[in-house]
Amino acid sequence: MNHLFITGTDTEVGKTVVTSLLFKSFIDKGICVRPFKPIQTGAYKEGNTLIAPDVAFYQKIKMIAREKATHYLFEPACSPHLAGRMANTHIDIETIKKTYVELSQNYESILIEGAGGLAVPINESADMADLAKLLDVPIVIVSRPNLGTINHTLQTFYYAQSKGLEVAGVIFSKVSRQRTDIEEENIRFIEERMPVLGCIPDVKNIDEKLADENIALELTAHLNIDKLQNHL
Repeated sequence: MNHLFITGTDTEVGKTVVTSLLFKSFIDKGICVRPFKPIQTGAYKEGNTLIAPDVAFYQKIKMIAREKATHYLFEPACSPHLAGRMANTHIDIETIKKTYVELSQNYESILIEGAGGLAVPINESADMADLAKLLDVPIVIVSRPNLGTINHTLQTFYYAQSKGLEVAGVIFSKVSRQRTDIEEENIRFIEERMPVLGCIPDVKNIDEKLADENIALELTAHLNIDKLQNHL
């Protein structure tokens, strides 16, 4: 079983890019894999259809059916608990688990992308860490390498441990092509405390470029999938 829950130290940290690159890496290894975004906020409309932007991003790697790609879809770009309240919808993590179980019966690997970080509220009583715990899968933390990341990454790591979650490791995104001394030291310091599973170089306008096979291959080469699978 190769299921993973991808979380981040913050919003816009690169979770969707990393999820998409893991998606491609698993495909290239012959694994039957499916990305799953249980709760998507910040959706946009195409005609009368509400589109999940993260799912549209995954489709740059490979087309997937929109059915069950998300479970809850909201237009406001805010935390899930607020988006649900604004839509008069109670987000039930048990129903998310049912969709996850259905997907896992048809795929070797489900890549579950959370919304924001582990402490982001889903409703008034559950957060993303509670969802990851319910699904009972290891988590991958996506983080930046720049100033402040030691605090943010270790806070996420220790919060995950306090919730009884297994942390497979951390993947750094938006890493400078020529790493600064600060980036090098931050990565080194964190690697002494948890596995570093990859350092993805920064690519400007990556949302426009990831469909390019050569760029996708170059970026996936910076992931240590064998090291990741040792934790699964």
